[in-house]
Parts: sequence; structure tokens; C-alpha cells
Amino acid sequence: MTNIKTIRDVASINVGYQLRSKPIPDKHGGTLLIRAKDIKPDRTKLMTANAIRISTERSIEKRLLKDGDVLFMGKGLQPFACPVRNLTEPTLAAGIFFVIRPNQEYILPEYLAWYLNKDEILRTLLIACGTGITMPVIRRGVIEKLQIPLPSLKIQQKICGLLAVANREKYLMDKLITQKQTLIQAVCKKLTDQNEDKEIT
Repeated sequence: MTNIKTIRDVASINVGYQLRSKPIPDKHGGTLLIRAKDIKPDRTKLMTANAIRISTERSIEKRLLKDGDVLFMGKGLQPFACPVRNLTEPTLAAGIFFVIRPNQEYILPEYLAWYLNKDEILRTLLIACGTGITMPVIRRGVIEKLQIPLPSLKIQQKICGLLAVANREKYLMDKLITQKQTLIQAVCKKLTDQNEDKEIT
């Protein structure tokens, strides 16, 4: 039988790095800052190549992201979660994120992110914000109390493997569709150019 735990039982949650003002890009800065735009649209990974560099005025050691963290964007009508993997340099998450650090003895980051991204879970979290709010903000306490089924790590790995395959297939299908559209546009242009040449002659 699958165990049911709260997020608080299997992970810690902290707020991202709070800046005193709008971040100022510094190409010589030693720290990357992850914002919402630096998350892939499919919520599977960070796009660190696009992240800005900043210089920090205070100690950030305790705020730096670690491999296996999960970022949760809890502000707005479209909250989402994204696992953090393969960091190559010091990286911070902006203050709009919660940084969820799962205990990987019990739960895998990709499994946690998948669960938090389920439509019914996001609806539950948004409902907890109350009605009539134009800019919902999901509170940390609500996330901590959220219950999550906790199968064995082996089962979690299987789930994550299936998700990875599905995401890969979607990527290839989207790429194929884009290539087909490009080809069709090129053929249409060629036919149009040929017709124009005939009319001129």
C-alpha cells in the first residue's frame, strides 16, 4: 500500500533569494539568477544559458540552489514546479520561487515536481488562496500541508522514466511539425515565385 505523506514530512521549503530592488545584470557577476523566463516551457529543466548574472552584497551560501532542489512558482494563475539538475556554477532562484529541497531517501525531485504540476493539485492549491483574487499567491504553509502519495523509490523511478520518454516524444513530434511547416512554406513560396515568373513572361 502506498504511503501518504505531507510535503513537510519529506522536504524543506524556503523562499528564493530576495533582492532589495530590480536585479541589475552584471556580466562579471559570479552568480546566476533564475527567473520565471529561465524555465523551459515544459517545466522539465532550467535554461541557465539565458539566466542573468548578478553580484551579491550579502552572504548567499545558504541560498544557493543544489542539485535535486525543486523550484515552485506560486504566484499568479499558472503556478508550476521544476526540478533543478546539472548546475555548473553558483545559482540562485529569484524571490518569486519557493525552493523545495526533498529528502531523496524518500522522494525523487522529478516525482515531486510531476506531482505538484498535476492539474488537480494546482487547482487545489489555487482554491486555497481564496476566491476573487486577481493575483493568487500560494502560501508556504499550504504547500507544506499538501498530501502526496509516496510509492517506493523504484516505482518513482519508473514513473519518472515514463515521463522522460513522453517528454522526449513530445519534443520530437513538435520538432517534426516545425520542420513540416517550414518545408510547406518553402514549397508554397517556390510555387508562388514560379507563377509570378510565368505571368511576367
